[in-house]
Amino acid sequence: MQQLVQEITGMLDCAKSAVEADSTILHHLGQLGAFLGEKKSQILDNPDTDGVYFYYAAEVTELVIKEMGDAFRNYQTPDRRSSIVKDSLILMPAMKSIFKILETDEISKESIKSVLSESGKLIDAIRTTDYVGVLQRTVKSIDRKQVGGDFSRLMDYLEAMPDHEYRIKNDQPQDCSRH
Repeated sequence: MQQLVQEITGMLDCAKSAVEADSTILHHLGQLGAFLGEKKSQILDNPDTDGVYFYYAAEVTELVIKEMGDAFRNYQTPDRRSSIVKDSLILMPAMKSIFKILETDEISKESIKSVLSESGKLIDAIRTTDYVGVLQRTVKSIDRKQVGGDFSRLMDYLEAMPDHEYRIKNDQPQDCSRH
């Protein structure tokens, strides 16, 4: 999954001025969304109540992926597409980190700390983009009875997260000829 996120990031870097949405990006977003759906089901099937933290990370990331796909499918102008690409690039680093954590299937104090930290970074990044509506839908979409009693504690923690600075960083120029 991390590789798909990296490929999408590369395509977004190359597609900043493109007029049409890249069907490969949409395909990869679909694969990432399917993985997150499966991960959420797996978490709900596990009676370990600490899974709520991972469920929340998967839920937020899945909603962002869906919103991103909808934005790429439905934009009307090149300027709007440019804005979608810029916002998507802001979110990709935190999403890549969340996928890395979710792929391990490990629930430990360290992985909980990591998933909470990366979820906080993603939430902070979302707040700087046009995807901010995802945050309201996330809280509404989570069935508190399904994910257990730790939901309130999770929400308290996320509200207390310090702000993070986000910059689009591209260490290496992308080879846009292959996208």
